[in-house]
Amino acid sequence: MYRRLLLLGCRSVEVDIWDGKNGEPIVTHGKTLCSWVPASDVIVAIAEAAFTTSSLPVVISLENRCSPPQQAKVAALLTEHL
Repeated sequence: MYRRLLLLGCRSVEVDIWDGKNGEPIVTHGKTLCSWVPASDVIVAIAEAAFTTSSLPVVISLENRCSPPQQAKVAALLTEHL
């Protein structure tokens, strides 16, 4: 979904990041019946699609619901890919 939105020209995305199993952060819409995806997949998708159709900045709103160890993993992913 993030990739599609960015390719359609969206310049702002919200990413809800939660603690996942096995110490890997996930993206989901909090305590609902929504599915989830690994945070790494979302961050890579954003990095690959962010500037394909526009050179304008992308605002990424991170709703961080992670424990400190998983926050560190998210920070490392963001630094590596963005």
